[in-house]
Amino acid sequence: MQLGDKYEAQSQFVDAKQLFKNALTIMQTIGRKREEAMVHGRLGIVLRRLSNMQKAKRHHQKALAIAIEIGDRQREGASYGNLGNVLCSLGEYQKAKEYHNKALTIAIEIGDRQRQGTDYGNLAGELGYLGEIQKAKEYHEKALAIAIETGHKQSEGIFNGNLGSLFYSLGEYQKARIYQEKALAIAIKIGCKEGEGHFCGNLGSVFASLGEYQKAKEYLNKALSIAIEIGDKRRQVAVYASLGSVDYQKAKEYQEKALAIAIKTGNKHEEGSINGNLGEVFSSLGEYQKAKEYCEKALAIAIEIGNTQEEGRLNRNLGSAFYSLGDYQKAKGYQEKALAIAIENGDRKGEGISYDDLGMLFYSFGEYQKAKEYHEKALAIAIEIGDKQGEGTINENIGTVFCSLGKYEKAKKYHEKALAVAIEIGDRQRERKANGKLGYVFYSLGDCQKAKEYQERAFDIAKEIGDRQGEGRISGDLGSAFYSLGEYQKAYECTEKALATAIEIGDREGEGRIKGNLGSFFCLLGEYQKGKEYNEKALATAKEIGDRKREGIGYQRLGRIYSELRKNQEAIQYLEKAVGVSKVIGDRNLEAHSIMSLATVFASMNDNQKAKELLEKALTISREYGHRNVEAQIYKTLGYIYDSFGECGKAEDCLEKAYSMSIQIGDKMIEFKSLLSIAQFKISHSKVEEAEKYLLRCIGKFEQIRNSVEGNNEFKMSLSEEHSTLPYKLLVRLLCDTEKFQDALYVEELGRARLLAELMADNFKYSAESQISANPHSWVGIENIAKRESNCVVLYISYLKRQVLLWVLKVNGDICFRKSERVKNNTLIAECVCDVEGIFKKCAAGFGVLPEANCEDRSLDDTVTTSTREKSRENFQSEQTKDTERIHQLCYKWIVAPVEDLLTESEVIIVPDRFSYRVPFAALCDEPAGKYLSEKYRMRMVPSLTTLHHIQECPVDYHCQTGALVVGDPTVGQVHYNGRLIDITPLFYANKEARMVGQLLGISPLLGGCATKQAILQAIPSVSLIHLAAHGNAERGEIALSPQSTANSIPQEKDYLLTVSDIQGVQVRAKLVVLSCCHSGRGLIKKEGVIGIARAFLASGARSVLIASWAIPDEATATLMKHFYKLLVRGESDRESLNQAVQWLRSNGFPKPSEWAPFVLMGDNVTFDFKKRGKEELKEDNKEEKKGTE
Repeated sequence: MQLGDKYEAQSQFVDAKQLFKNALTIMQTIGRKREEAMVHGRLGIVLRRLSNMQKAKRHHQKALAIAIEIGDRQREGASYGNLGNVLCSLGEYQKAKEYHNKALTIAIEIGDRQRQGTDYGNLAGELGYLGEIQKAKEYHEKALAIAIETGHKQSEGIFNGNLGSLFYSLGEYQKARIYQEKALAIAIKIGCKEGEGHFCGNLGSVFASLGEYQKAKEYLNKALSIAIEIGDKRRQVAVYASLGSVDYQKAKEYQEKALAIAIKTGNKHEEGSINGNLGEVFSSLGEYQKAKEYCEKALAIAIEIGNTQEEGRLNRNLGSAFYSLGDYQKAKGYQEKALAIAIENGDRKGEGISYDDLGMLFYSFGEYQKAKEYHEKALAIAIEIGDKQGEGTINENIGTVFCSLGKYEKAKKYHEKALAVAIEIGDRQRERKANGKLGYVFYSLGDCQKAKEYQERAFDIAKEIGDRQGEGRISGDLGSAFYSLGEYQKAYECTEKALATAIEIGDREGEGRIKGNLGSFFCLLGEYQKGKEYNEKALATAKEIGDRKREGIGYQRLGRIYSELRKNQEAIQYLEKAVGVSKVIGDRNLEAHSIMSLATVFASMNDNQKAKELLEKALTISREYGHRNVEAQIYKTLGYIYDSFGECGKAEDCLEKAYSMSIQIGDKMIEFKSLLSIAQFKISHSKVEEAEKYLLRCIGKFEQIRNSVEGNNEFKMSLSEEHSTLPYKLLVRLLCDTEKFQDALYVEELGRARLLAELMADNFKYSAESQISANPHSWVGIENIAKRESNCVVLYISYLKRQVLLWVLKVNGDICFRKSERVKNNTLIAECVCDVEGIFKKCAAGFGVLPEANCEDRSLDDTVTTSTREKSRENFQSEQTKDTERIHQLCYKWIVAPVEDLLTESEVIIVPDRFSYRVPFAALCDEPAGKYLSEKYRMRMVPSLTTLHHIQECPVDYHCQTGALVVGDPTVGQVHYNGRLIDITPLFYANKEARMVGQLLGISPLLGGCATKQAILQAIPSVSLIHLAAHGNAERGEIALSPQSTANSIPQEKDYLLTVSDIQGVQVRAKLVVLSCCHSGRGLIKKEGVIGIARAFLASGARSVLIASWAIPDEATATLMKHFYKLLVRGESDRESLNQAVQWLRSNGFPKPSEWAPFVLMGDNVTFDFKKRGKEELKEDNKEEKKGTE
């Protein structure tokens, strides 16, 4: 028996059990009744430790019977106490209480003070479970007082720990900490290693609840070390389980270690408990199917060992798992079982938790009244038993219900109560959640600033307490808040952080949810392909983890994307799936959103009756749900539908409601779209003055949205491309129709090359205050830009669907407006296009040079795998077709003819609009045999008047006056490009061209392996002229240079590609940049202009850039460059040099426009001081002329 005691003390319960069985056989054989009762008692204790409750109960009953039979009152009392402990473990708290009361009575009767203390402590435990918290606290205090009185330090430590555990269960973590620290101090003082480990573990849990995760880990690791040191397997199990709750990344690993030990030691109670814990871990990671499986294992064990308390808890957990899997009926069944068990056991705390869980379930069904009733029952129990933690949680849940009912003021009160409780008990985790919830409430109340403040506070708490999962989730919530506020740059940053955190901690549910949010973000920017990819990943994750709600959201979002891509059948399929899922899981908000999206698809298909029916249905649901964001969007779409039916009053009312609601909730994008819809409505009803006012407000709102992505140029460009074209063009058309031509020009300019102008202003250190804005008071002084030029006019182009709008600005300050005739349908049909833009797109198509043409291919695209040097010897085939001539005549008719009488100067500065950049202005002529425009005028382009103004205002000493950088034929070789390996071959004529330019300028060019990216970036800021003859990709805005020598690895793109971002990262102080790459004037065409390498040089400080819109024969390029640079060296301006070089080319063997028309100057008119070189060149020319005459 003594050996059994020793094994029990070392937690070797299986061995102890066998030894006690042997001892029992001996005692029964020799008839030692008293000792037999003692062994039955010890066997009962060991079997309880092994979770074999029924056998434990039988042994304690036998011990009790013997004690009564032999009149051993002390043993009788001990047996009542042990039986009470077993019944408590089985969740039979009322019976357990009765047995412990009997034990206490005997202890008082026989005057056993130490036993009295133990019984008071045991009774306190039952009273706590039964919800008699005040009495439980009194009994714990009595037990502690007796331990102090009797001088039993070990008991004193235990009862301090018990009091700490009571306060912990009530959520009073600071009080819990104080008592646990006292208990730990006593254990250390008396050298009780088991107690020390136990209380370290308890303190770890307390600090975790206080949000002090680092301290929590320290204490739990101490507890684990002690448990390993003393061989306490049971304690190791408990500590591993606790460590899993504070270290999300290792949670699964810790719980699995604990499970392995529990199985090895045969501890069924711990095995079940840890299976349940693993279920919670997988649930927190979003792996709900696995969570369900572990909870089912745990429940089976709880039923097997008769642990009704654990059975109730696991029924609750299974209910949560089925809820997450979207099987709400099963979830409800499990939650109701848990409630019944709690009521049967008299477990008031468990009863309250079950009411709360059922409330959340009914909330998900959209049965908010029922949800509120259940939550209120739970709250009453929490207050009654003094469960402060539960009180805070339930206040938070009731607040959420009131949010869904649209009663935000009431919701605010409940969330404020939850926050107050969290602060009072020191629960930092709950404090974080309450702040987050309050953020949502203030957002719904339209106070977006306060919403943001609360979300930021929640984020700070999560970061402070080291809650990585909470940090990630709040980052996501903050992203959503910033998104709704129209602060898209911050929204993107927060969402990216949230995604990184979710991936880092293995939060699959969070990862999927945030990818979906990112998908929506990219859709807002008009990047639907990217949005589709993110949402497809989110949907796949939702399906994988069995998250039905997220699955439904994924279908809804993908349906919207397919609708935007005009793939209506796919859109309908996805949206019908979303509606189906929403009905199965009872998610009314998702249902309303999905039906609204379906209505939008039918509206786009002109099935307005179907759209109307769906929208009215969605409106009914959204009103019931109280989600005003969805409601506002429905009203906006309904306005359009009612208008199509001629119900103007209803239409206007809906649009005004959408606008009003968007202001209330602070959603800038819905506000912008509502203003646009109202303006369109006013235009369609000929209310021109009102329409103008609404369009000005709409543009002003867009400017606010655009400013929210300050610092992210890509987002600015995408936002403008997706959202600003229509309102700006509508206002321009409206102002022109009302003969406010100058105002119309300001609106055009406001939307033209904005980002480029901002980059230039930033580069030249100009104040943004001088820029024009959406405020008409800033619309002054635009005529002064033309005044600063000499002998020129500015031709400003804009186009609508069927018409070209033209402004001519003269040096005397006059601004004249003209417009083309409206283009007839048969003209467009004949060219197989739908609008004016289609014609512009086809303008240079006849000049495209194929690889077999008589020029080397300097383009850098997916076809660059072989040398074109041999192919360059073939005949040049690119002749202008009759189609091309006809298209050019149309361009002349629309762009030049209406203003021909106004082009009275020798130079024309052209400001193109979008695809009019494709028009080869130099090659336009009024009739087939007439003069080309380049014969009548010297021409250059500027992206906008504002960019021209910035160049004009640039200080004289900003640009370098000397020095040139000439680059030709960089040695690139085999490299990684665009996801594959390619071999970029040498450019013979580019090498020759660079040598020729270098000779004319009197400098040594960078050729072959010397033309590295590093060398060129280093040289760019210190030269006045840059000439680049190399492979380039116009669409991506890249030039291939020589990579730095690498020993073994194949160069990556960053090692050799000169990109737009590289150029924007250096200060270009060159007056002129010549880009002698195929199609260097091409690029992505957006509202912002042509997005390519030429624009990057202008943005970074170049005064002028010479570009080519298509490739021409090598001989023509060489001849043009030779004459251009000869003239430039002699002191002619770049404009004059180009004009004369082109004229020479046209008159000397290259008469076709395809051979001389691609070269365009972008920017200013610049000159160089190459006096010495110019004189030398003049002498050379004179010598050549003399030879020719001789």
